[in-house]
Amino acid sequence: MSRSRHGPARAVPPLVAVFLSLSQSIPVFAGNTVQVYAGVADTRETAVDIDVANAVPPLSEQVQVSDHYRTVGARYVHWLRAKPSLGLAAEVSHFHVESTEASIGLVPVCASLLVRRAGATFEPYGGAGICAANYEIDVPASTGLLEAVSDLGIASGWDLRAGVSHTFGRRIAGFLEYRYTRFDIEYEHRTNPVPPSTASASERIVARPASDHLLAGLAYQF
Repeated sequence: MSRSRHGPARAVPPLVAVFLSLSQSIPVFAGNTVQVYAGVADTRETAVDIDVANAVPPLSEQVQVSDHYRTVGARYVHWLRAKPSLGLAAEVSHFHVESTEASIGLVPVCASLLVRRAGATFEPYGGAGICAANYEIDVPASTGLLEAVSDLGIASGWDLRAGVSHTFGRRIAGFLEYRYTRFDIEYEHRTNPVPPSTASASERIVARPASDHLLAGLAYQF
C-alpha cells in the first residue's frame, strides 16, 4: 500500500480561522444610510466665566461644570458611488452638562466628512465636522449674577469621531464609536438698572464644554 505523498490535511487553528473570517472582504455598499445611536457623554471639567459690567462694584465669578450624561442622536450618511470610501453626513444629537451652579443642555446639528475602509467585514471609519448647537443655559443668581439666567442661544463648534461597523446581511449594520465634541458658548444679558447706578448691567457668560462620547448604534442601508 502506498502512502499519500502529502500526508493528511492539517486543520486550521481556531484563532487563524477567526482572523481569516474577519479579514474577508464583502461587497462594497455605496448609497444612503440612516443611523441611530445612544451612549454616554463625559464632559470634562469646564470653566464657566461670569462677568457683570456696570455693576457697583463690578462682579466677576467662575464656576465649574462637568457631567456624565446619556447622549442620543441620529445621522444620515451618503456614501459616494464614485468614491465609496468617502461619505457626507448630517447629524443631530442631544446631551447635557450641569453642576449645582450651572446647567447647559446642547442639541448639536453637524455636517461631517467621513472616511472608511470600504469592503471590510469589520469596517473602520473616521470623520470630522462643523456644528451649530442650540443650547439652553441656566445659571442661578447665587453664582454672582444680578439676575438668574435661563435662556436659549446658538453656539458654534466642531466634532471628531472614530469607530468600527459590521454589516449583518445586506441592509442592517451595527457600530461602536468614539466621538469628541467642543462648543463655544458666549451669552450676554442686560439687567434692569441696579442702584446706585442708573444704567443697566450687562451679564456675560462664557463656556467652552468639551465632551467625550461613547456610542453604540444601528444603521439601515438603502
